[in-house]
Amino acid sequence: MLFMLTLIGMVIIKYNKMYFSHEVSKKKFNLLLLAFILVMFMFSISINFIMMYIFWELVGIMSFILINWWNKRKKSLAAAFSTIFFNRCGDFFFFEDSFFFGVLVISVMAKSALFFFHPWLPLAMEGPTPVSSLLHSSTMVVAGVFMYMRLSDMMGFFFNNLIAIISSITFLWGGYSSFNQKDMKKIIAYSTMSQMGFITMTCSMINIKVSFFILVCHGFFKSMLFMCSGVFIHTSMHIQSKMFTPISKMSNPMTYYIYFFSVMSLMGIPFFTGFIYKHIVLDNMLSSVLNSVSLVSFYVGSVFTILYSCSLMDGNFFNSFKNSFIIPTEKMNSFFFYIFFFFFLIFFFGLIFYKMGGKKNMNIGNGGFFFNFFFMNYLMKKSFFYMKYIYFFENFFLEKVFSFFKGYLNYKTFKMSFKMLFFSSVLYFF
Repeated sequence: MLFMLTLIGMVIIKYNKMYFSHEVSKKKFNLLLLAFILVMFMFSISINFIMMYIFWELVGIMSFILINWWNKRKKSLAAAFSTIFFNRCGDFFFFEDSFFFGVLVISVMAKSALFFFHPWLPLAMEGPTPVSSLLHSSTMVVAGVFMYMRLSDMMGFFFNNLIAIISSITFLWGGYSSFNQKDMKKIIAYSTMSQMGFITMTCSMINIKVSFFILVCHGFFKSMLFMCSGVFIHTSMHIQSKMFTPISKMSNPMTYYIYFFSVMSLMGIPFFTGFIYKHIVLDNMLSSVLNSVSLVSFYVGSVFTILYSCSLMDGNFFNSFKNSFIIPTEKMNSFFFYIFFFFFLIFFFGLIFYKMGGKKNMNIGNGGFFFNFFFMNYLMKKSFFYMKYIYFFENFFLEKVFSFFKGYLNYKTFKMSFKMLFFSSVLYFF
């Protein structure tokens, strides 16, 4: 958790320098982002309920301040108050957990935008894109799920089943709502709601380790989706409609492909992290004693995920406006390197994390995990063993394959993408 939070926070702060390049008070905003990350960091390593409650409250307060950054806009103000209202309802039950531990479920529902407490999540899109990216990937919505992972063993059979039912409904409702949206940021927001339901359902039905793996993978590609969509919105006269937001590979080619591959990971295309964790969940569901309703909800929710992902790409990638009024940004800003780093992670990190988590115990209770030296030694040996095959493909095979795509892709980009796909395939099968 700490590893994911540190990486995503670092990238979003760098991204914010581009996004707020003309903002007068950008230093103040950066300090608020750092404070938000620090509060979530402290919440992750809390060792008792008193510390957890203090930083739980601070997460809500910081999110209110950041969503309300443009406080002269009525929509931003309304969204911030909606967020704090729903979260305060959940915070009350967190405070009352000493009398009746099961009501902590309501706190989890409110913070993670599960069904009945979900309206604040799409409204929070009124804040700046860096806030949306941080909020949806590794901070506020993650806080509720992360707390549930740490405390699920104490909740008992009844409350775990209750949250499994609610999270299944959230998974389906979020996917359906996302499919019916036209605003690009709201599609991604409802997809976060759907995925939080999926992660919570996995935690209550299958395994904490599997759901934590999904949480980390989701954080990486969801933050990339928000940052890339922010680039396209920021450089196309702030149009957010999926039918009119011009995404052009001619002006922002790498951002275009990174956005595309992030959506592929969300859909669960083979060799992306989304495919790996859906494969793990399905394998666990088919091999365990779960009722058919849970399995059906997984299948239907996965179909909705594919539908809203296709809807997002259909409106943005194949509209007639995509070559109009585009401002190229990749050569002007260094933040692109960091987005590309996340692109690398959607190929590799899920596989590395699963290999490590499958062989070693991950201590969720203390808020983090440690890299194992022997596993990294194993990984390096595998990488060097397959290096000779990569050399062969680069020199004899790859150039001929590239000739078919010459008009569409730069050769260095093509070669790098091939290396990533090759290594991810090797790690998956070994």
